[in-house]
Amino acid sequence: MTSLAGMTVVVTGGSRGIGRAAVELLLESRANVAVLARDSEALRQTARLGAAAYAADVADEAAVADAFTSVEQRFGDIHGLFANAGLGLLEGPLHMLPPPDWDRVIATNVRGTYLCLRETLTRMIARRHGGSLVCTSSCVAQTAIPGVGSAYHASKGAVEAMVRSVSVDYGRFGIRCNAISPGATDTDLMWTGIDANDLDVVRQRVAESITLGRVADPVEIARAAVWLLSSDASYVTGSTVVVDGGVTVTSVLPT
Repeated sequence: MTSLAGMTVVVTGGSRGIGRAAVELLLESRANVAVLARDSEALRQTARLGAAAYAADVADEAAVADAFTSVEQRFGDIHGLFANAGLGLLEGPLHMLPPPDWDRVIATNVRGTYLCLRETLTRMIARRHGGSLVCTSSCVAQTAIPGVGSAYHASKGAVEAMVRSVSVDYGRFGIRCNAISPGATDTDLMWTGIDANDLDVVRQRVAESITLGRVADPVEIARAAVWLLSSDASYVTGSTVVVDGGVTVTSVLPT
């Protein structure tokens, strides 16, 4: 997408999975890309692609502020944000979920998204230019998957609500804010807690439950995020783009 050439985009959780795929697409589009992630080794590997890399936990206010300051010092204006960093745990039923586990998920998925949006918006307003913000939600914001857990479901519902709020408040500044809603995607997060010996069987079972009959490749989700970041989506804001292989439109009756 040539409309991203020369633009600066920050990608959180950009060292693996959907974020890593988005980084590769953005670099192909000749954007300046800054990646925030916690995993130092994965971050170093991403940096070898040509992205600027910053080690930061998105739930840490000071670390996020420092990283955005460094991005601004290196590239100048920040034109886009892909707030993709996320955390999922095998939570189990809500009444058995320890508060620290709830707090960990909410801290990364909700607080982390808020902090990165805030840093980006502050700079866009100060420099008086518009831009595009994209946040990663999930199909579980609109559905419920048994065993996934209430904290993860709640966090993604909060992300979509935050996106709608930001889009309404900042549209007058030429700032767009949207979400992507992935379904089952072949990432480390997707297979959290699954034994390596069981992975092929579990992947096949998941694939059979999806309308398109397969799990998504991360790049298929990343393409939607990059489109929303680009001027090709110049009249799209406050929306959630569903990229789930048909999961949320499928209703299965008991037999």
